[in-house]
Amino acid sequence: MLFSESIDISCLFINNEQFKKDYGKYLVAFHHEKINPVKWFNEFCSLLEDSIGKNYLPIYRMADGEYNFLFGLGLNLRNQKKSRALGSYLKHYLFWRFGYGFQTSWGEYYSRRETIILRKKFAVDVAFLFNHGILCPFIYRTGNGQYQNRNSRIIRYLNKNFSLRVENRIFPFHFPLLALTSNRWKKFLVGRKVLVVTGLNNEKENTIRDTMSMLGVLEVGFLRISTNKAMLDRVNLEESQSLSKFELALVGAGIGSLNILTQMTWFRGPVIDVGGFMNCLVDRDFMYHGGAVKLPLEIQPDKFV
Repeated sequence: MLFSESIDISCLFINNEQFKKDYGKYLVAFHHEKINPVKWFNEFCSLLEDSIGKNYLPIYRMADGEYNFLFGLGLNLRNQKKSRALGSYLKHYLFWRFGYGFQTSWGEYYSRRETIILRKKFAVDVAFLFNHGILCPFIYRTGNGQYQNRNSRIIRYLNKNFSLRVENRIFPFHFPLLALTSNRWKKFLVGRKVLVVTGLNNEKENTIRDTMSMLGVLEVGFLRISTNKAMLDRVNLEESQSLSKFELALVGAGIGSLNILTQMTWFRGPVIDVGGFMNCLVDRDFMYHGGAVKLPLEIQPDKFV
């Protein structure tokens, strides 16, 4: 049975101080069998490495933004900042109740009608992902009791809408981020041709290009998408031929990443929803998700001055 065994993956995080700040003393993910966390992570990395420059492999992460879109904003009274959590919940509820639709904290906005339609499309895209790629949902038990109020809801959603089987490739939310920032990062970035799919402006794209060059990336290309409507975007297929030389794609499209990933079937390589890793490439001191999103330790920010 999926999600039946508890696996503590905290040993995979290098920055122990940041990890404890974000999650407490442990971070327990769930698997269908007992497995060593390092072995589990190695399995993920092998799938990723084997597809580079060869096979289309969409990798999608789901967390609070996607859960809020699907279910509405949950009220987590275990949050240490209860008044802030309650305020966010009421704001979100009233925004939806009076017909304004759905809005994320980072600026994506969809009308009420768009949201209802896109929720149905979301289920279709997740089903596609199960057949062609990897799903990495944020389903954890944390040491500080935070971020886990949606576990049962998302597990029920997956079980209700999809025929979940052991062979479905489901991994923890952090694995794609750790692959790019832990001691494995050189395998995936050094000497590679990387396509970046983002709605960031030219100045930030140039910063990303410089940062990735410093990381040893051979060539960086960009595919521009919208800044706040990625769930409605259509990828320009005419650009696919000119982008076929790239081996690995990093997508930063907010809750619209799944829409982008499922359209890039022409890409020969992993297409990874990296989210906040884009911020790390722009702001070289940026760190979050327990230190899983950061520049690799070998690359120090002062080297960019």
